[in-house]
Amino acid sequence: NNGHLMMQTTLFIGPVDFYYTDRHGVVQRQAMETGDSNFISPFVPHSFTAREPGMDAIIIAVTYGGHVRRAFTEFTRVGAKQVFSLAGDLRDPALVRRCTLRRLMEAECITQEAMATALKGSLSAERFGELLEGQEGTFAELEAVAKVLHVRLSDLHVSPLEEHEEVVITRTADSQRCARHLATYRVAPLARTRHQPD
Repeated sequence: NNGHLMMQTTLFIGPVDFYYTDRHGVVQRQAMETGDSNFISPFVPHSFTAREPGMDAIIIAVTYGGHVRRAFTEFTRVGAKQVFSLAGDLRDPALVRRCTLRRLMEAECITQEAMATALKGSLSAERFGELLEGQEGTFAELEAVAKVLHVRLSDLHVSPLEEHEEVVITRTADSQRCARHLATYRVAPLARTRHQPD
């Protein structure tokens, strides 16, 4: 498929080839086996094929979106362009910082000039303009901005989607090595990333 809005975790049974297109447009192939798993970020084109004729090759694809799932209907009403302008793309951290700050300012009904005035003494109007264009702020700068906007400091923090996080693969051997052994069962971690919703 061409990628989708929701994230996906895939569990593999048998010899399955997993294909995905990376951010540079290059198709990558991973040979998956029973017990392997992956995490696929939103909008990453991907597909699966059976590798061995005559052998079962099964995937269990779980798509999910956390809080996004609950707002899905509203997202479709608003439209992709508008949602993108509000959120940005984590592959471009400067864009996300810019979109986040502008969105929070709109929610507070405050202009760039009013923000600069409110921030006087904490940072210059010029520096605030740089933050508004997506430059990364220091802790003290973001703390001052958060105070004026009446938001949490964490609301201004951006964790970019690094290239190695777009598709994460965990092999069964690694999963078993990290398993927690409890009295009656074993818990083995599947593919995971810091960008999975809680």
